[in-house]
Amino acid sequence: MFVVRCVMELTRFARAEATHKMWEAHHGGRSVLFTTFRERAELFVELFMDKGLTVSIEPV
Repeated sequence: MFVVRCVMELTRFARAEATHKMWEAHHGGRSVLFTTFRERAELFVELFMDKGLTVSIEPV
């Protein structure tokens, strides 16, 4: 539930969508949270890392 709460807090996703993203990452090894411009993506990487979660940026 920690991951779901972090995703909800940082992205403003509803609980159902955050839970879906968490299970997608758990079962598939990764989950695409959203597509945005690089500077915003770098900000989200820092925010998730501050919470102890590993995220990465991938080009589209």
